[in-house]
Amino acid sequence: MKILLSIDYSYINYSISLYKLKKNKIIKLIGFYKKNKYENNILFFLFLKNILNKKKINLSEIKYIIYGKTIGDIKNIKIIKCISKGIAYILNIPILKISKLKAIALGAWFDYNYSYIISSMKISKNIYNIGIFELKNKGDDCNIPISLSKEKKININKKINIKMYKYNKVICTGKGVLYLNRIISGSKNNKKIKILDIERVPESNYIIRLALCKVKGWLAQ
Repeated sequence: MKILLSIDYSYINYSISLYKLKKNKIIKLIGFYKKNKYENNILFFLFLKNILNKKKINLSEIKYIIYGKTIGDIKNIKIIKCISKGIAYILNIPILKISKLKAIALGAWFDYNYSYIISSMKISKNIYNIGIFELKNKGDDCNIPISLSKEKKININKKINIKMYKYNKVICTGKGVLYLNRIISGSKNNKKIKILDIERVPESNYIIRLALCKVKGWLAQ
């Protein structure tokens, strides 16, 4: 039996998911999403350890640790990265880093079943991360987001290349999509894109699902 721990901290919210693999079955042990009140590594780690203790799970039982990554480190990502590396070092277990933008796309697919999704994350006042994905079936219980272009960090005060948005049946989701939609719809030969969930953020539940696909070799680096 293998236990996988996924943690994410985006904006002011955190999420934790714990799954176990028993033979070919995937069993969910923990999964929740809450507003964060732990503003440093030590407090967050103690909180995490308390959660595991309540479920009678020892840290030594964890075989993989997974966290969401994005372009450029911001404070909350650094906290999760530091905790993940610390646990991985102590237990001598591998870390899997999963794109937060892919996690957003997967969550939107589960909710709306769109094949083409633009994910957006606001990093600072003028900086956004964006990714464009096609959700493809890989023979399991969900589709997998495949990157149609390299994930980008963009400055809204600078001109961006919008040719990559020319896909039919696209939805745009995540923080920053209202700005992106104005740019896309205002450009020649581009139509207005449907916007869904302007407050959507990555969740550990989808990050861990993508990690399982990565272990199976379905998800590219």
